Amino acid sequence: MTMLDWHAERTDLAGLQLLDQAPESAGIDLAAVRRYRLQRVRKQMHRYGIGALIISDPVNIRYASGARNMQVFCSRNTPSRYLLVTDSRNILFEFTGCEHLGEGFETIDEVRASSTASFVAAGFDIAEREQKWAGICWPAFMKLPARMSPSAWSV
Repeated sequence: MTMLDWHAERTDLAGLQLLDQAPESAGIDLAAVRRYRLQRVRKQMHRYGIGALIISDPVNIRYASGARNMQVFCSRNTPSRYLLVTDSRNILFEFTGCEHLGEGFETIDEVRASSTASFVAAGFDIAEREQKWAGICWPAFMKLPARMSPSAWSV
């Protein structure tokens, strides 16, 4: 499969963090807001005994981390990015070629390229694509503490 960097030729990405500096955000400590929201998510996870959470809705990913790529695209298409949240670590599986959009957030510990598992991208090979995505994510899941690892999951 061809890997594309959709932003490789752009030279205007240096001020990307300035996107959060909209006039309506003036004077708001957005890093504190992101940390507060993530703390609330983790508090609810603890309350309900959830050791690891996979978030695929872009609006919820933004709430939990501040990363806001793909909100419009995913409203009409299968999610192409995922956030793995645990009590101590967040891994963002970002749309291929857009990993840089998840960097620089204090609420994201690691950014990895996601393997898009959608009919739009895979066509009739969707099952193969989903298995490939699971294979990419599996090592991250296996590094979870014992109480959260897949071997402890019940189906």
